[in-house]
Amino acid sequence: MTIDDYVRENQQQFINLLANFVSQKSLSQTGEGIQTTVKFLKELLEQFIHAKVEIIETAGNPIIIATLSPEKDNEYLFYGHYDVQLPGKLAEWKVKPFKLTQRDGRLYGRGTGDNKGQLVAQICGFYVYQQLYGELPFTARILIEGEGRLEVRTSFKQFVP
Repeated sequence: MTIDDYVRENQQQFINLLANFVSQKSLSQTGEGIQTTVKFLKELLEQFIHAKVEIIETAGNPIIIATLSPEKDNEYLFYGHYDVQLPGKLAEWKVKPFKLTQRDGRLYGRGTGDNKGQLVAQICGFYVYQQLYGELPFTARILIEGEGRLEVRTSFKQFVP
């Protein structure tokens, strides 16, 4: 089976995963939904792609580090963030911000373009590889933060081995 065939056959599962993630409010400004989202991601990473997950508490929102295929010769870092900005005026939304909605062949919901969609794509990519080929040929670390501030994102070296 090709990767494309596998993805097509499992597309609805991946869309459902994104819908569940979009439904997590994870508002960095207010803290609403942050802890629930961290728990959701920890369970997803452990159960879906069998990652070793570490939650690092910070002065702000927690950092998640997931490791796949540890102790391989080559190691790669993948980045994402789980927080979203406040949705603003709800009356201006054409869809409910925390409900994934498909319109005109596109998916809409808070965070689908920044950064929940990209993060789910990475996680599903690891999943598909594992299903078709087994263990990754390299160590992958996924660093996921929830601060939404550039100055926080530039200081991650202290958290990644």
